[in-house]
Amino acid sequence: MRLSDFENINPGQSGILVYYRDSGSLYTVKQINVNINDCNNTNLFDELSAATSITLRINNGDRVCNIENTVQKLGYFHYEIEDFIIPSGSTVEFKCTNTTILPGPDALGFTNSEYDTLISNATDIRTSGYIFEVDRSTEQVIPGNYDNIISESAQLAEITDSSYTSVGLVNSKYAGAKTNIDDFGVEPLVSGKTFEGAVYLTTASNNFICSQSLSDRKIEDYLFSIPTGSAEDSEVPIQDSKIFELDQNKILVLKDSKIWIKSNRTIIETNENGIVQSTITQCTVV
Repeated sequence: MRLSDFENINPGQSGILVYYRDSGSLYTVKQINVNINDCNNTNLFDELSAATSITLRINNGDRVCNIENTVQKLGYFHYEIEDFIIPSGSTVEFKCTNTTILPGPDALGFTNSEYDTLISNATDIRTSGYIFEVDRSTEQVIPGNYDNIISESAQLAEITDSSYTSVGLVNSKYAGAKTNIDDFGVEPLVSGKTFEGAVYLTTASNNFICSQSLSDRKIEDYLFSIPTGSAEDSEVPIQDSKIFELDQNKILVLKDSKIWIKSNRTIIETNENGIVQSTITQCTVV
C-alpha cells in the first residue's frame, strides 16, 4: 500500500490502523488512523482533534506516538507521526485495550465539581502573615487585645494576604481598571449575532466539508461581530467578522478554524485572531 493511500482508509468502529514500512528485521511506523468513537461508543472528537500524542500497546509495552500533523476525515482522524522503529513481527494490540490520548478527556468532570477549589469549595482557611484578629467584644474604640496587636503576638486573621497585594484582586475591588480593544483585541459583543455552524480543522479539504450530510456534522451555536465601521449588516459572518464560541459561561475567540455555516452552506476560515479571511467558499452539495 502506498503511503498516500493510507490516510483514506477508515479504521472502522472503535478501530486504530497503523502504517509501517518493512525493512527486513525492522518496521518503521509512520502514520496512524483513529476512529472518533472508543469501545464504549464515547465520541472523542474534541480530544482527538487536539491530541499531541497517542500511546499504543506494542509487544506488551507502551509506545508514545508523537503527532506531527492532524487531518480530519469522515468518522476518524489521520495522524502523521514522528517515525519510530519496532522489531519485525511485532504485536500491536488494538482491540479495546487502553490507549492514552494527550491531552485527554475530562473523564471525572473536574470543572465545577466538588474537587474544583477555584469555585470556592476549599475548606481550609488560610491565615494572614501580618493582619491580626481585632477583639472588639468588650470595647469598640480600643480593642481588647490592643497590647497583643502592638507586640505582634495577637492571633493572625483568617484572610489571604493576596486579597490586598495581588494586582488583579486589588484592581477589581479597590483601585479599578480599564481595558479596551487595543489591550485584548476583543470587540464588545453586546450587539453580537448568533449563527449555526460546524467547525473543522484548517487541514480539512473544502470538498470533504461540503460533502458531509447534516447528520454527520456537529452543529452548534456561535457568535460573530460585524467589523467596526462596516456599513454592511448581515445575519451571517462576512469578511473581517470575528467569530466566537461559547464554552459554558465563557466566550472564546474561535481561531485557526474552518466553519461551515448552516443557513447559506458556505465555508469561512478564521486566522489566529478569529478574523474571517477573504476566501469564502460556497458549497453546492448539502
